[in-house]
Amino acid sequence: MKLLKKHGDAFTFHLPAREKPLLLTVLDRYPVVPATHPFLGNSAAGTAVDQRLLDEALAEQRQENKRRLKTLLKDERRMKQTVTGFHWVLTAADIEWLLQVLNDIRIGSWIHLGSPDQDPWNVELSEATVPHAWSMELAGFFEVALLEALKSDGAG
Repeated sequence: MKLLKKHGDAFTFHLPAREKPLLLTVLDRYPVVPATHPFLGNSAAGTAVDQRLLDEALAEQRQENKRRLKTLLKDERRMKQTVTGFHWVLTAADIEWLLQVLNDIRIGSWIHLGSPDQDPWNVELSEATVPHAWSMELAGFFEVALLEALKSDGAG
């Protein structure tokens, strides 16, 4: 995925034909962070009631993100087929939000791999771990492309 141009708040990306199914497959995994993952930690401020309220809010947010993701990916005005792939138009707000979704996939996959400290590839690959390793790396690939677009001057 490569930024072609930026005009105002609109970013136009070229998504090669071979990358679109990869993007769709990795995004289809959302959400990946386990719903039972403790976000408040073990601090005194993190009571059971606080954690329950946070879990409920996160569940609601995940459902909204899934709906928004489905809408974004099906919008034919935003993703138009070209000879070599697709042109995908996103706003800065879309990109910021998509980065959050991709980060959930990346971090959730890392958690499922056992939260390796140093080298995330220093885990035993098996039928159970390969999808998480693949998702973690692919989400990172798309995150980098989006982050580079946000910091660019618009020339692709």
